[in-house]
Amino acid sequence: MAHWRLLSAVVVGVLLASAIMSGTVIYFNSLKELALDETLDSVPRDDRDIVVKAVRGPTTVLEQQRVENAVTGVVNSHVGWFVGDRIAAGSSATFFRSDVGSEEEAGGDNDRSYFAFVPRLSEFVALVAGGDTDFLSVANLPPFTPRVYTVRVSDWRRE
Repeated sequence: MAHWRLLSAVVVGVLLASAIMSGTVIYFNSLKELALDETLDSVPRDDRDIVVKAVRGPTTVLEQQRVENAVTGVVNSHVGWFVGDRIAAGSSATFFRSDVGSEEEAGGDNDRSYFAFVPRLSEFVALVAGGDTDFLSVANLPPFTPRVYTVRVSDWRRE
């Protein structure tokens, strides 16, 4: 221990260098997070949506829950820290409409439908009374303006 002054200077130097290096990593990670926050703030809110689509079918409720849980796990592990809300939805395959007994004619026209579900649909959709809508005026609305559409259900679809 003849050179205790030299040894203590080296130990203090190593500790100081370790503290500076770890502080640098934390500093640069914070800078990256601030830059990402700044970039996300500059993007309009409606353009920040991330749509994840899984195609699988035919499916059951259990299969749908498995897929949703797998997607939620991946989203949480990668981008969960800046995800504000998640909305799960689903839809069936597209079906061509035909009259009973005339199934071979299905697909001959543009009549088709599909079934969809959104568990929290009432948060995003408001039902209003029907009427005539000027579709040209609706088409010329500024972007991201809520639109009200009128849908006419013909007599054969009401039965």
